[in-house]
Amino acid sequence: MHLPRHCSSSKQFSWKSSPWGMSQKYHRSKVKLPGGHEVEYPAGVFTLTKNYGPRKCTYHVIVRAQSSSVGKALLGECPKNITVSLMEGQTTTKVKLPGGHEVEYPAGVFTLTKNYGPRKCTYYVIVREDSKLAEKAALTDCPNNVTAILPTGQQTVKIKLPNDHEVEFPVGVFSMTKNISSRLCTYYITVTNIDGTDHEQCPFQNITTLLTPGEYVVKVEWSNGKSEFLPEGVHRKTTEHNSKTCYYDHIVKKSPIVRRLYFKSEYDATCDLLKKVSFLDNLKRSLARRRDHIQEACGTDCTMSLTRDPVYECKDDLLKVHWAADHFYSADTKEPSKPVLDNVKEKLNNSYIMKTLGFFVPFHQPPMIEAKQDTKGDYVQVFLHSSCTIRSQNYNAVTDTCA
Repeated sequence: MHLPRHCSSSKQFSWKSSPWGMSQKYHRSKVKLPGGHEVEYPAGVFTLTKNYGPRKCTYHVIVRAQSSSVGKALLGECPKNITVSLMEGQTTTKVKLPGGHEVEYPAGVFTLTKNYGPRKCTYYVIVREDSKLAEKAALTDCPNNVTAILPTGQQTVKIKLPNDHEVEFPVGVFSMTKNISSRLCTYYITVTNIDGTDHEQCPFQNITTLLTPGEYVVKVEWSNGKSEFLPEGVHRKTTEHNSKTCYYDHIVKKSPIVRRLYFKSEYDATCDLLKKVSFLDNLKRSLARRRDHIQEACGTDCTMSLTRDPVYECKDDLLKVHWAADHFYSADTKEPSKPVLDNVKEKLNNSYIMKTLGFFVPFHQPPMIEAKQDTKGDYVQVFLHSSCTIRSQNYNAVTDTCA
């Protein structure tokens, strides 16, 4: 009996809510399987098995959904964050929400929820200040937070405000606002009856959290089991310790470094090949197919970028290829999390098509150039690529900083 050399490769399909062979009512796509029969699948990744003689093969059917508000609702996909900017002279702007109705919002970050069937979705409306006003505001910093210790035997303490007026404050935390260059600044005045720098009495220090690139809030888990979403800024917090009220700041700011998930393979190839137009055309097609193979291999654990082409370079007859994924991290993340890394690498190593990750070169000996194995036996390496949030800055890999 003749047995196939390898298992069937994964199949990928895309669909819209408009017809194109797709039922609008059920939003499913007919997929012809290796056995010849057709099965309808909704959007998602489906793992199938098939026996070829004594060999059991596993492959994936991947049905990708294209943008459609109807499809998103039926599939339970949450709305995306909405970002708008105030025009010059505006203090509020109308924002059209997923339900179709319009709501006026001032500048800020607003948390909204919406139910899709049994699923509760959370998304954000981000209203940015007018860019000209923001530039003016950047020239003048907001006032710093003020902390004062109540003198012994007194009920209040005098504090000089930014406008040079003195005001008496008792023990507590007071939120103050001030307009600077059309910008509304918020700062805090904290009056305490103990020295906040005495860590035996108040063992709480300020906390700084970096925003994940592309996100406008961070989720903070508190020790009491509650959680809170905090936008960029300084958030004054209070807590009790030894019958004393202690204060600290939770600072949320943008990450100076953007880390992106990448996959890399290396090939023994003559760099002179890159001078041939025919080879470059074939190489680009091959690398695009290999990107799809990486997607198939890691399934739902990673999402390969369809907008950024594979990047390659050749030096000393060593061709290096990088494939980008749509996963981003802040500077706090130094490497992919171990569970995700181990899971993805296991799938890559267990996939037959990933065993060589080679590409075909016409009139070359050998005609198939295979990826090199590293010291760990992997044909594909998974790593985080670092760059600066501010594009005019350069990233220093030695110090892990931007300047």
